[in-house]
Amino acid sequence: MEARKDPQGRLLKLTQAAAVLQCHPKTLRLMAQAGKIPARRVGKLWRFSENRLREWMEAS
Repeated sequence: MEARKDPQGRLLKLTQAAAVLQCHPKTLRLMAQAGKIPARRVGKLWRFSENRLREWMEAS
């Protein structure tokens, strides 16, 4: 299944975003819960804007 489009780029699932950041999905989930990384919660699922993740990586 392909990632959905978002005005800020593709919306990635947790596993897709973890692959972009090259980290474990559980680590990424914990970072999102702590507010350390740009993410939004949709029900029980986490979604990540690909563009915002790349901006966050460049700023870090």
